[in-house]
Amino acid sequence: MTAAALLRGLAGDLSVARVLLLSTASSAAFAAAIGAYTGGRQILYAAVKMPLYFLVTLLLSFAAMHLFAARDFRLRDTFAAALEAVALTTLVLGALAPIVLLAALSCPPSAYAALVLLLVACIGAGGVAAVARLQARLRRPALTAA
Repeated sequence: MTAAALLRGLAGDLSVARVLLLSTASSAAFAAAIGAYTGGRQILYAAVKMPLYFLVTLLLSFAAMHLFAARDFRLRDTFAAALEAVALTTLVLGALAPIVLLAALSCPPSAYAALVLLLVACIGAGGVAAVARLQARLRRPALTAA
């Protein structure tokens, strides 16, 4: 239900805790798939590190959006927009995790550059989805750029 609501643009109907939980689980799945290339402890390390990375990104992007481009918005609305953007990014990454896992497990060491290119493409897809949603939601180019 949470993922479907987020994809439909109904994140405002969800609690912050549910969206953060979905974002944490999605980013952890993506990171664990990346860590599978090395294996061992790296899987757990990556799965813990990536959600923290996105949480810090959420806090920084929210602060930047509100201070520099959304002063006339309520603090709650700015946070909701930033949360939705980060959650959509992680949801796309979580959906791409099986592809990354397959590539990580079948990729020989000589094809490491191809694996990195796949990861960049995945993160780019998540970022494009998030920025498009942010632009549709806020309809302000300066705020989207922030």
